[in-house]
Amino acid sequence: MFFIISGFYMSLVWDDKFCRAARPIKSFYLSRFLRIFPAYWLTILLSTVISLAFFPFGKKLCFGMMMAAGCNPLTQAIFTLANVTLLGQDVLSLFGVNQADGGLVWRDTHITSYLASIYFLVPQGWSLAVEFYFYLTFPFLMRLPRPWFYGLFISLLALELGLSHPSIAKSWVHYFLFPFNLHFFMAGMVSYRLGKKLSVQQWPRQIHLAIFLAIASLTVGYQYLPMPVEWRLLSFFTLVSLALPSMFELTKKNKVDRFIGELSYPVYLLNQLAICLAGPFYFPNPADGLKVCIVALLMAVAFYKIFIVRIESYRHRLVSVPSN
Repeated sequence: MFFIISGFYMSLVWDDKFCRAARPIKSFYLSRFLRIFPAYWLTILLSTVISLAFFPFGKKLCFGMMMAAGCNPLTQAIFTLANVTLLGQDVLSLFGVNQADGGLVWRDTHITSYLASIYFLVPQGWSLAVEFYFYLTFPFLMRLPRPWFYGLFISLLALELGLSHPSIAKSWVHYFLFPFNLHFFMAGMVSYRLGKKLSVQQWPRQIHLAIFLAIASLTVGYQYLPMPVEWRLLSFFTLVSLALPSMFELTKKNKVDRFIGELSYPVYLLNQLAICLAGPFYFPNPADGLKVCIVALLMAVAFYKIFIVRIESYRHRLVSVPSN
């Protein structure tokens, strides 16, 4: 879902801001770089400090195997580069580390291995890597001729539907790699273009509210939809994609909604660290999950107020674009 929203929002800010810049692609890349990496690097620094301070080196819990403990020198170098740059984290998620020789092995065929995510200082960073690849391709997707753009989107969507068929064996390749997630981003881009064509911003507020309530009801009742899970997912993503322009119009001036949006990135970055600090990895007691949520939110608010507000202020000053 996040990838769809990202495609929608990047299309919006491109049309609203970057397409008017003297050097739009350079301005876009600089803005996205400053959005992702300073906060990410602060998070891996925080994870490193906490791991060294609270957990014995070599222990699996909470990044204790960071800096590639148990890896051979080549694997250490690969994980260090991936941790610093994000590059390759999606691909490395397909591998494990062989306990015998410290080399990389395919995760589905080698049971005596540690999963690669243990070696990431932000274990969920593979999805941030996928997001980063989208940012790299986005300006060129925006400039594709319409037949090429929609032809690519339909081809990727057909591939997704084919791979989702019950007769096809599930694969982690399908889950982690950017090409198999690009259709989600493009769905958000299509959603933005459709909303613009339909002049959604001119619709009455009552219509936006009705659409919002319908999607909220669909979300609550999602698990009860009487259809196979593959079609349930497809239906949900399609309806949410179509509703995005209207829901954005309804909430774009809401300060609470904006603040929640700003918190989404620090919550994403810090949630695994919160799990480690607040309790075990699995929560048989619902109170444990609540405890982790509270810790993650408190950490995210502090991280936002102390660091991200300053980073964002600098980013907006550096990447300034003349207004309409």
